[in-house]
Amino acid sequence: MQAIWNQTNEVEVSKSLSSVFAESSVSEKWTLLKQTSAVLPSVVAGEKLGLFSVLRSPLSFSQLVMKLNVSEKGLDALLQILVGSNFIRQDPSSMELQLVDGSFFDLPRVATWDLGWSVATQRQFYYMAESVAAGRAIGLTSTFGEFDSLYTARAAMPEIAKYWDPWMQRINTDFEVTVAPLFKLDIAASYEVLDWCGNTGGNAIRIATAYANAHVTMLDLPEQCAKADVAISKAGLQDRVQTLPYNLLSPGLDLGHEVYHAVYMIHTIREWSYDHLARFFKAIYSALKPNGAVLMDMLTGHQYGVYTDSSADAAPAYFLTSAAHEQTEKFHGDVIDILTKAGFRHFRFTEGSKFLRSYQDGANLLAIK
Repeated sequence: MQAIWNQTNEVEVSKSLSSVFAESSVSEKWTLLKQTSAVLPSVVAGEKLGLFSVLRSPLSFSQLVMKLNVSEKGLDALLQILVGSNFIRQDPSSMELQLVDGSFFDLPRVATWDLGWSVATQRQFYYMAESVAAGRAIGLTSTFGEFDSLYTARAAMPEIAKYWDPWMQRINTDFEVTVAPLFKLDIAASYEVLDWCGNTGGNAIRIATAYANAHVTMLDLPEQCAKADVAISKAGLQDRVQTLPYNLLSPGLDLGHEVYHAVYMIHTIREWSYDHLARFFKAIYSALKPNGAVLMDMLTGHQYGVYTDSSADAAPAYFLTSAAHEQTEKFHGDVIDILTKAGFRHFRFTEGSKFLRSYQDGANLLAIK
């Protein structure tokens, strides 16, 4: 597959995986599968070891072994893959090794995505068949233990949070654009916003920075709110950004009455069951001021059993094997029905997040009270 990166660090794929396989013979498909299966784990290993940083300048194999403090046998195996994948080249005269394209590893998203995606999927994908059979995230529980979702696992396990938290934050490269429809409603001069499942506070900080009239309350697990409090303090925004520690699986969700002008639920509703969404939407409706609104993404028009060959995306495998036991695709009509039962009457579709267009219809839903 050929791909280039544009100035906003988004991938532009000139050839879909489907078309690559369609144009390949049976033997070529097999060869492609074998040759690419170890590429991402090898890039992740290189990131963890600091390989790509030290190869900004040419080094011999022995120099590289010493700098990285690794075994010769191990480094040789890794380099065979990375040289063969055209990430690293070796000068045939000097035998020195160097990056083929250092600018690729300069992109802020590359290392964050590689490491985050790896901890969220690579071991879990081994349990794909079991997850398909059960319709549950068997990869998650087999890898990390009896957690209901990767989100609760990451709150409990620093190993996951180290890579997963930055990965999720990097996804929101166009966050101010995604939530902009909320701030075009002109509801009030001072704007109270609830950031649903706000992780480590990055989005709340970005909103408070982008919109001077916004006061943000970030809701997430207590462990994540503790991390967010540190980031908020460093940003000097304690007077405009607060945290609300809460486990959404706890009974009796009460967000207050007519507290917020807006709620945004970004990268979150797919992981919850429809029953949980119904409970959330009722609490949100009560917490919104008149004419307040909730914005959500991750809706789809896809139906089970209906497919196209235009693209192949890894997201469904991630959600199935690793994200959460309750996760399901959320269909436009079903979500609107639940919102209507909660009391909402006005709905508007807005431009979708760049990141999510690859596996949904590219539209966010705005529900207005």
